[in-house]
Amino acid sequence: MSSVQRQNEISEEGVLYIAQAIEKLAYLWVFSMNLIGCSRMNDEAMQNLSQGLKKMIHINTLSLYFKGCEGITGIGLSFLGHALEIMTLLRIVHLEFDECHGMTDAGLCSLGQSLKALKRLARVTLRFTA
Repeated sequence: MSSVQRQNEISEEGVLYIAQAIEKLAYLWVFSMNLIGCSRMNDEAMQNLSQGLKKMIHINTLSLYFKGCEGITGIGLSFLGHALEIMTLLRIVHLEFDECHGMTDAGLCSLGQSLKALKRLARVTLRFTA
């Protein structure tokens, strides 16, 4: 089985395991994750990931890359935004969403409001492509 086929099988359950693991890494400073071609990645998976991120209160650099995660909608972006608001020590945020066609203006607005609340940010990179 190729790596692309295995990646397509990642769903909210797999992300839940990652979220539970990162919850225990509260003092981590940098977190980066790439989910490429994970067509089963959805809002529930984003909620699971966001729950784990909320525990990482000392993180200062966050990089998340999603490609082909069509099940992520504005609701998923809202979950991520709420997690970011708790991560008050964030200085660098890099978020990329490629070919995630479920995104909405309301979700982007929610994410933007959350970023605005982070007073220590030095650099933000957001990339959304169709």
